[in-house]
Amino acid sequence: MLSFTIWLRVYWKTWVFGSILAIGVLGYFLPGWIKMKPKDAIKLAVKEFLKAPATAQFVSVEILEHESQGYTQYYFGYVVVDAQNLYGALVRNRLCVIVLEEEGNGFKTTGVDGVIECPTTPWNEEERHAQKQLVGWVRH
Repeated sequence: MLSFTIWLRVYWKTWVFGSILAIGVLGYFLPGWIKMKPKDAIKLAVKEFLKAPATAQFVSVEILEHESQGYTQYYFGYVVVDAQNLYGALVRNRLCVIVLEEEGNGFKTTGVDGVIECPTTPWNEEERHAQKQLVGWVRH
């Protein structure tokens, strides 16, 4: 039986090459296997909106509405998050968020109107309808 040091001297190049090949194959195929969840996409959209995203502490993330339109899935979420503002003070933010998932392209935010502050309850149908019109979810 070969000792470990002899094996290492003889086969280290094969082991290194095989490891690099395996990492490359996984890096190519793995993103397609891992599917982001709607709540994670909503959190990502909120972090893009915040002034100090590294300080974000999510209190709650709720999906209030979900609708399919052809190959597109729309998600309307309500998020309560504590994060620092420009002055470093910890502030509680209540945000209404709309993200969409296109088949084959994954999630994306719906532009500047996709994340807005919700001073009142997001369960008010008129306010939700107004935000959905801003991002093109509904046309009328």
